[in-house]
Amino acid sequence: VYLSAHCEFFLSNSTGLDGLPQIFRRPVAHANIFMPLEVQTAYPNKMFIPKKIRAQRTNTFLSFDEIYHLFPDITHAIDTLRDKQLEVIENTPDEICDLVCAMERYAQKEYALTGEEEKLQQFFWQQFPLEAKESISGLPHYRNPPYTKIESTFLLKNSDLLNLSKGHE
Repeated sequence: VYLSAHCEFFLSNSTGLDGLPQIFRRPVAHANIFMPLEVQTAYPNKMFIPKKIRAQRTNTFLSFDEIYHLFPDITHAIDTLRDKQLEVIENTPDEICDLVCAMERYAQKEYALTGEEEKLQQFFWQQFPLEAKESISGLPHYRNPPYTKIESTFLLKNSDLLNLSKGHE
């Protein structure tokens, strides 16, 4: 508990322990997030990188939009992965390192997005299903507009997952 309360930032994979630093208002970096199900948009000091999903038949990655449509809730995620022959790809050490470096800059108040990075963030959140409801309560599942950010280096390196032809110039 002490480390969670006094850390510069907390690196997690959304397994629950990251709730402790949030209680103490410490920044949190999430790696290996399964989208959209594990994205937490209501906490302001948060950054994340998602897992990618690859179609085994074609060896291509699904776009974020395809992921959102295939996985609206956790209920049938395992069945969908199996039935559609999809493979979940963990973040690489380099991607996690980029996330940690970005969070260090954020924690030291040296984090700023370039114009292109800001445009990609906006386009990412325009595609994200922010209007989704909790299946049990019927309440909104995500904060709109979101407080959290997807790590910008990940977004730049994987901009093909955004389907930029759908409206980004």
